[in-house]
Amino acid sequence: NMKCARAIISFIFLALMLVSCDNQQNQNETNLQNPQDSTQTNEPSQTTAQIGLNYYQPFTLYLSSGKTINMQKTEQGFKTNSDKIILLHFFTSSCGKPCMVQSAYLQGFAKKYPDDLRVIGVLLEDHDENSIRDFAKQEEINYELSYGQNNYLIAKAANSELDGIPTSILYDKNGNFIRSYDGITPPEMIESDIKKEL
Repeated sequence: NMKCARAIISFIFLALMLVSCDNQQNQNETNLQNPQDSTQTNEPSQTTAQIGLNYYQPFTLYLSSGKTINMQKTEQGFKTNSDKIILLHFFTSSCGKPCMVQSAYLQGFAKKYPDDLRVIGVLLEDHDENSIRDFAKQEEINYELSYGQNNYLIAKAANSELDGIPTSILYDKNGNFIRSYDGITPPEMIESDIKKEL
């Protein structure tokens, strides 16, 4: 009787092992046929990733002149509601001489080409409408300055061309990227590019 009981127990154990192995093999075959199923739940969704990196949403820059400019990033640059060449100047008040020297050049361009060129200073600091006007008056800046949180948005959207402070970026009348200018750039170089787009 003892031998018979042991034989029965051994048979049941062997049967359970065979069933378990067969289930594991079926699961492996399923994973081989659909390999994405094993990792799908661990990966962030494509939609979430796109939202996190999406700088293609339309936005508005608020300007010291009281005007606004609507912008939307494109593969070629920015789509805007302006029909002028746009020269964006990214700077901070603390960067000192490099920003002020470049700013002086840009003021000359704004005065020389008022009908064809729109120079916009993008001050990467927190300012409201009143403080940005005070800053423009104090520094005797004759071109428009943008203010608000969208200054940081446009800096991120233009990140591939923004390589430090100061940086100026030129776009043609259709918003297509022309060239970026890092640091203090000879004014002759910038003006030459402006003239090509007139």
